Amino acid sequence: MGVGGYMSYTKEEIKIEEQKLLARRRAARCVIALEGLSDDALDGGWNYKDFSVYVCKLEKERDELLEALEQMVSTAERVDCWESFPSAPIEVALNAIAKARGEQDE
Repeated sequence: MGVGGYMSYTKEEIKIEEQKLLARRRAARCVIALEGLSDDALDGGWNYKDFSVYVCKLEKERDELLEALEQMVSTAERVDCWESFPSAPIEVALNAIAKARGEQDE
């Protein structure tokens, strides 16, 4: 025991304890970052790089689908036979596009 009933630590012991604390904080951040990723994905060897590649693939697919949807809406608005077509589906598509592009609040 140190002075006044307090434990006394050497500089080396303090450094080791700080490293342990930092390691626990890092582990906690990793758990939070991986929240929602299934145990099967983790057990299957998923890592940040694999996950990042997968996310990029999904973003590319989303962008391609949005572009196709925008072209369909543009074509539908120009075609005369669509005048009798209800505007609700086109509005739904336009709202979905705006939301995906971040141009509309959720």
